Amino acid sequence: MHAFHRFSAFLCAQILFSSFAFAEEFAARCVDVADGDTITVLQDGFEKVEIRLEGVDCPEKGDDWWETAKSYTAALVLDRLVIVRTKETDRHQRIVSRIVTDGLDVSTALLLAGLCRVYREFTDDPLLLRAEEAARSAGIGIWSGDAKARSLPAQLRLYHGNRESKIFHASGCRYYNCKNCTVMFDSAGAARAAGFKAHEECVEQ
Repeated sequence: MHAFHRFSAFLCAQILFSSFAFAEEFAARCVDVADGDTITVLQDGFEKVEIRLEGVDCPEKGDDWWETAKSYTAALVLDRLVIVRTKETDRHQRIVSRIVTDGLDVSTALLLAGLCRVYREFTDDPLLLRAEEAARSAGIGIWSGDAKARSLPAQLRLYHGNRESKIFHASGCRYYNCKNCTVMFDSAGAARAAGFKAHEECVEQ
């Protein structure tokens, strides 16, 4: 496993066992992604709840990397069942929460991908700070120094495998969130090792 991936996996795992005080925890399906740090979930099957990801600040619409951050968050959570760990309500009446999907903390994942900064006005979480520093040191995403290079390096792309067809797709592919694409991989190599084949339109052969 790539060294950066090992460190990423370690941080994402650590966040799940940290001792943050959450007001409530519930499962819900994500039905919309407004941008990298704002999503909407459907609670109890009918109530729409707007969620602001806790601890991070993604680029705003019109800024460099905004679309990439939004797409990355969508690839992780859109149309998926997630765990919402609520903390508080912000001034826009959004529920500030940590979101976990397939064992992955989304705030940490965004930081490791270099698609946001730690929202230091509201948190001094050492795990989030370490994730930001890892991306900064690696020169990834917003820390790359190249506003035009708005796609993620190959080692940070996510892949979804179709459990029926055994075909896997890269984030950004139109089939990425297909109905049966419920198996997540952190590399094309891992998908192939599990017996999945790359989709010819969206994954380099």
